[in-house]
Amino acid sequence: MKAQDPLFTLISSLDKQEKIYFKGHFLTKTNTDHLLLFNGIEKQKSYDEQKLRAELRGKISLSRLAQMKNYLFHQVLESLTLFYSD
Repeated sequence: MKAQDPLFTLISSLDKQEKIYFKGHFLTKTNTDHLLLFNGIEKQKSYDEQKLRAELRGKISLSRLAQMKNYLFHQVLESLTLFYSD
């Protein structure tokens, strides 16, 4: 069985309100690369790195993709922490 990408699993588990909160509070005009990455992963029904790279080619620096995914993963976790805190 193919291992799932942790970021894909996390993004897939978000409900509509969590995604809206994340996009509104964490993804700003200054980090459009992360928004493109989030949206690209969100659209996939099952994770396919090659399709994601093809979709993002020319839009973001693919040499930084692993770093961007790591950053985005931690931002989503931080967003969820704030979303569910009083």
